[in-house]
Amino acid sequence: MALQKSITAESGVVCSSAYIVVEHFVWMKGTNKLMVSAGIYKDLASRDAGKAPIGNIGADFILDIVSESDITHVQAYNALKTLPELAGALDV
Repeated sequence: MALQKSITAESGVVCSSAYIVVEHFVWMKGTNKLMVSAGIYKDLASRDAGKAPIGNIGADFILDIVSESDITHVQAYNALKTLPELAGALDV
């Protein structure tokens, strides 16, 4: 699972098929806080070739979670899609 979106890197280079992959996420038990960190790659081929990410994105989210077992990669990706920078990102 990943996200895909046109992204402009800090260098100003536009990556029309940037590939965003959750690198890790941490659930802060008792706080309903989910911390998510993702790597942004030029595209899927760059990631598959072992290239370094062109950037990173991360944020903390407060989620209404009943059980720790409810925390999944899907929730991490859905949380990332609420960020303005990733609005309209496609699930790939």
